[in-house]
Amino acid sequence: MARSQRRSVNADVSQPKDKSAPEVEDLPFRMLAQSLPELCWISDAEGYITWVNDAWVAYTGLAAEAIREQGLDGLHDPKVLPEVRRRWAKAKAAGVAVDMVFPLKGRDGAFRPFRTQVFPLRDRDGRINRWFGTNTDVSAQSAAEARLRMSEEELRELFERGGDAIFITDPEGRYTQVNPAACALLGYSRDELLAMSIGDLVGEAALKRALAIDERARAAAVSGDWRLKRKDGSWVDVEISARVLSDGRRLGLVRDISRRVAERAQLERQVGEEAARADAAEHQRQQFWDASRDLLAIIPASTGVPTMINAHAWVATLGYPAEEMLSRRLVDLVHPEDREPAMSLKTALALSGGVYGYENRYRRADGAWVWLSWNVVREGDINFCIARDVTEERARAAYAERAQRLEALGKLTGGVAHDFNNLLTTILGAVDLMQRRPDDRELRDRLMTAALAAVRRGERLTKQLLSFARREPSGGRSSNIRTLLEDMKPLLESALREDIALRYELDPGIEGCAIDAAQFEAAVLNLVVNARDALPGAGVVTVRSRRPDAAEVGRYSLTENGFAVLEVTDTGEGMSAEVLAHVFEPFFTTKDIGKGSGLGLAQVYGAARQAGGMATVDSEPGAGAAVRIYLPTAPLEPDSPHGGRNESRRSERVLLVEDDELAGVVTESMLEDAGYRVTRASDAVEALTALRDGAFEILVTDVRMPGSMNGVQLARSATGRQPGLKVLLCSGWTAESLGRDLPEARWPFLAKPFDQAQLRDALAELGTGSGAEAG
Repeated sequence: MARSQRRSVNADVSQPKDKSAPEVEDLPFRMLAQSLPELCWISDAEGYITWVNDAWVAYTGLAAEAIREQGLDGLHDPKVLPEVRRRWAKAKAAGVAVDMVFPLKGRDGAFRPFRTQVFPLRDRDGRINRWFGTNTDVSAQSAAEARLRMSEEELRELFERGGDAIFITDPEGRYTQVNPAACALLGYSRDELLAMSIGDLVGEAALKRALAIDERARAAAVSGDWRLKRKDGSWVDVEISARVLSDGRRLGLVRDISRRVAERAQLERQVGEEAARADAAEHQRQQFWDASRDLLAIIPASTGVPTMINAHAWVATLGYPAEEMLSRRLVDLVHPEDREPAMSLKTALALSGGVYGYENRYRRADGAWVWLSWNVVREGDINFCIARDVTEERARAAYAERAQRLEALGKLTGGVAHDFNNLLTTILGAVDLMQRRPDDRELRDRLMTAALAAVRRGERLTKQLLSFARREPSGGRSSNIRTLLEDMKPLLESALREDIALRYELDPGIEGCAIDAAQFEAAVLNLVVNARDALPGAGVVTVRSRRPDAAEVGRYSLTENGFAVLEVTDTGEGMSAEVLAHVFEPFFTTKDIGKGSGLGLAQVYGAARQAGGMATVDSEPGAGAAVRIYLPTAPLEPDSPHGGRNESRRSERVLLVEDDELAGVVTESMLEDAGYRVTRASDAVEALTALRDGAFEILVTDVRMPGSMNGVQLARSATGRQPGLKVLLCSGWTAESLGRDLPEARWPFLAKPFDQAQLRDALAELGTGSGAEAG
């Protein structure tokens, strides 16, 4: 290795591989150097390292042998290495000791400052034959010196640039140092102040007071208010914090009180202005609260008791005194049916921080119920609430809805009357011919089939009307739409013309959906028939089930696995934008009079909405149409029991309560034909009499009946007298009307019209215990 590549920082010499290290055992101070904590080394006269102590090895990681192999350049900071070499070469040439400070790298890779002292060792003839060096770690000292320098610089900067005046005097009170702020405060130059003493500024009267604080100021700073004389002869009020230093000098920090007084006055003015603005804002807020007809409130979530309300609006809306409203929980005034949803708002507020447009009912002081619409925002534990009385608004909306329904029904009168006249003609003609020719069995069977078909057609039309009005009771069951579609395929094919092809594209993974089977079948049939009518000639109708795609999930806020899509497309004429805007409106049709009631797509839309889904239509003139129903998926329920006459039920007695004579006769006949023993009553009074006279296993009752007791009330009374009595409720009334009477699915409900199989299935379900009153 070249000499220039292996120079020692300390010795500035090479350590050639072939040069033997001199023995050092003869050095009398070897043991002493070995025990020193400083890094020690010895080189020969030329500067080759021959020995290092343990402290050197511990810090650098290099023994003498390694130094001879590697040199010492790697231990030095390249930035200062040239200067170290220069000074070492100069000392070596002069044969004198050298003392310098430079960084030395340790085995951890970090550079630390070391004080390096190198001394020549001479033989008896005075010639230099050794060099002895020590390296002392001065990093702590260097850091302390750096901190001291920084502290001094900071103090000097504070002294020169500080905003407060600083005076330093000698023990006799003569000024020895002043800062620019002191000169600016009093108007003197620095030289002028340094020629003065304390008495020149405070005056003779205050001088004794100034000298008297010396003893107290030795232990701690002493503050006080003073007056100092300016160069122009004026006096300035100041606050002086004085301290006597250890050498007897006095240090005084002087602050202009006049500035502080001015700042205090300004602050007081600002505080007064802020208070005035706050009072004005409070006054405006109070005016706003008092003027608002909406109900405003601040309510802690932890208590539910308002802490602030606009009393006038609350009293006008609910009638309670303001003091009472501020001492009770609002939830105590909520309608019992709305209380549980109202309590669930806590979760919604905790998750979203706000609830908007939530409506529920509150009891007025006079006992009436008021609908309130709420907007609530939560901040921490506090709910900021605005409520509006929407009772009249809801009443107007309900009236408008009824008016629209009546108007729609009025438009439908002719078409529906025509359809029912046809159905009644079929039924009446069939019954008349059967009465005239009772012995013609073949004719009787043919007429019975026609009459039953007419009844079914009438039933479907009624269901469509009820579904549109959204007043039909729904059991809320799930249906296997794949099975339903497969079962319907022959019917759908028969509904199409011979020149129209029906294609099925069903996803085998889509089965259970939250929709009644009857409504689903009606919707599919309506869509297929509409597609058929849209095809003037040959074409294709496609029925498809699938999952919603990513675009639909985002557009309609769906969940991919939570919804299924039923899609019916055709290759027909399509629709214009004007027609497309009205397709879901009830009774809207583009068909000729007598060829369509306009309820088909309205039924589809109503069924989808009732199931918790939605329906859409895409179409353009000449491009066909695509109707899509988005349905929530749901787990499938076990199939209802089916079967013929149950011989085990022959001993069961049924109390049938039906106020319509014809319906009562037919229902009684169906029950007897199913093997039940039937007692029929026309109202609740007769039914209660029959219950007193005998025991029954089953009560089948209409919901709406003449008299003071309806079917639900009768069922309650009957099950109270006979706890094991099973109950089946029946009605032809709509869900909206029955909603006021039906107890939340407490007993099974069978909608009219029904046939014997449907009645038998409903009664069979009572055997599972579902007909017993819950709760």
